[in-house]
Amino acid sequence: MRNIRVAAVQFQHVPGNKTRNLERVWHFATAAARAGVEIIAFPEMCLTGYWHVRKLPRDAVEALAEPVPDGPSTQALLRLSQDHGLTIGAGLIERGEDGRLYNAYDQRPYAGLPLDSTRTALGGDAEELKVGKVAGEHLLFESAYSRRSPGFEINDMGYIRRADQQTWATWMGLFDRRVRTYTNRMQLNVNWLQQWTASRLAQDAAFNTNTHITFRNNWSAHAGVTAGQLGATYDDRAARGGPAVRQDMLIAPWFGVLGDDRRTFVPGLFANLFRGSAG
Repeated sequence: MRNIRVAAVQFQHVPGNKTRNLERVWHFATAAARAGVEIIAFPEMCLTGYWHVRKLPRDAVEALAEPVPDGPSTQALLRLSQDHGLTIGAGLIERGEDGRLYNAYDQRPYAGLPLDSTRTALGGDAEELKVGKVAGEHLLFESAYSRRSPGFEINDMGYIRRADQQTWATWMGLFDRRVRTYTNRMQLNVNWLQQWTASRLAQDAAFNTNTHITFRNNWSAHAGVTAGQLGATYDDRAARGGPAVRQDMLIAPWFGVLGDDRRTFVPGLFANLFRGSAG
């Protein structure tokens, strides 16, 4: 995976002067492009001004507002983005097709993307199929497939990290719960995970194995390793609306020792190593 240079800009905007503020955006974006920046973020409402707006009458605020993405400021950002090959984010007051005003943050990747800035609800669906074995002494397993469409949005009901994703995850565990000469319990886990977007862009393919042993004195040893982002996988969110970014393979071994957890004081030592993103 190649490195991406990102810049964040804080500047003193001129209240109500979109022309002057766009000139400042042009200045910083041009300098950033010369420095090899690919994504640049400007402040909230930096094109229209921020703090003075709360003191303006309604008609003055409406005079500052403009439609997105067809308004002059957004089109200027688009041209600037295309000229320099930059993904640019900047804030302004948007006038929606419904006549309402919005505190908008416009992201202009150099590839044109459709935008419905007035939409207030998303429609989508989610499915999950799971099979497994949960009974038995030695062998347990589970394999599950889940899919969330791009429009599946339920954050008014509870937290969801993202939609537009398919996941196939399989786990198998081998157990020995009988007391042996040196151990009370042993467990070996093997996991396989694959993830794609709904349109089948590969996001991850990962293998993990880990083992856990509890000894007769109730001390325990733990170790595992994960190999992830195997093959050609992509991060479709890294550029925040821009193109998907190719990922490097990662490797993450770990191990640990834990003392008798029946005691008041329980010693423990764990170590992790992670290598990814070409370093």
